[in-house]
Amino acid sequence: MVFGSSLSLGLIACASTIEYLTIDIAGGFLADIEGTITFLKLRYFRLCTDPLFGALLLGRLVLPYALDLHLEQVESWRARFTAKHPGIYEVPFWPSEYAPEYFDCEWRRPQTFAQDLAQPHRTRMIHCAHPADHPASPGDPAEPLWHSSTRVMGLDVRIDPNTAPSSPAAARFPELISVTLAASVDELRPVLEDPVGRDAAGSLELSDKLSARRSLTFRDNQLHGPDRERDFNSQYPKALYDAVQYVLGLVPDAWAPTSEQRVKEFVFAKDSWLPDRSLGYQHILGRFTSLRVLHFDSPLLAHATRFKQNLEGCMAFEHLDALALALNIAGTGGVYLCPLLESIRLQAPLNRLQSSVGQGNWDERLNSPGRLASGARRILVTSV
Repeated sequence: MVFGSSLSLGLIACASTIEYLTIDIAGGFLADIEGTITFLKLRYFRLCTDPLFGALLLGRLVLPYALDLHLEQVESWRARFTAKHPGIYEVPFWPSEYAPEYFDCEWRRPQTFAQDLAQPHRTRMIHCAHPADHPASPGDPAEPLWHSSTRVMGLDVRIDPNTAPSSPAAARFPELISVTLAASVDELRPVLEDPVGRDAAGSLELSDKLSARRSLTFRDNQLHGPDRERDFNSQYPKALYDAVQYVLGLVPDAWAPTSEQRVKEFVFAKDSWLPDRSLGYQHILGRFTSLRVLHFDSPLLAHATRFKQNLEGCMAFEHLDALALALNIAGTGGVYLCPLLESIRLQAPLNRLQSSVGQGNWDERLNSPGRLASGARRILVTSV
């Protein structure tokens, strides 16, 4: 899509008054934008486009530090990672020496868009040619607001539509990975449950805000099954896990080694894919050592529906069983996954997730003697 100067003129005309803005052009766009555009009252901004065009636009905007910001990158990692490298079986995301040349451009890397979430008022500097020349100012009010906005994290994953019922979902790059951040579960859920609008109506005025709601999404742009099949790379048997782990590693702050300790609650979205292997949970939850509460918002798998690898938007015995296994595998130094985890909260009725494990035995499955002896907290699983 080509705007010429019309996009710039339109944004300038309303920049001092507009409060809600959505730009959704998945295929990218061309526009002549001179100088910078400063938004004074913008409380909600959702940008869905190709990373190149998104970076160019963000480099021209001055956004309020307290706005709700939702960035959605539309591209195909599947198409980027078609090369095979001897002995390399994990997806070589940047900074791996095997990362595709596409990621050589710093100002459009995924890490850069993750930084936008933390510092939306600095996107003009973040996406410039020399971002290191523009350090953040001491006492920046955006920092405490961002810290308070990262207590709860939500995850929504949609798998490759080409995944067959009997094929391992982990072997294929996902169709979508979306991470949402907020100060509380009540603030996060409306955004997580509205993957398009991101609960725009719930965005508060800037003057009233002590925290913000933000999200970073990566959506695959291969719409045709034959294209996805052509670019399938058998070199990476856990491409799904690697991709999700990579995205989660970008937030809250990829440049701050302990930022993940701010995350106290983690929510799997209602319509999301869920891991049915312990390795999947290890890739997703491994960083979050301060996690206290884990939420599963999916409803129960429909009665008489057989469990399959390509299911989304449902909770089954296999999902909880895989989590129990992951939580009770001792890692390096005898440390267990999520040692501070105290509560697992399900929307699905717990008494319907029994299979060969009775309801009373979930306590034993989740709290092995080894895990408890390591000093990890006892986990209680409940359902609403």
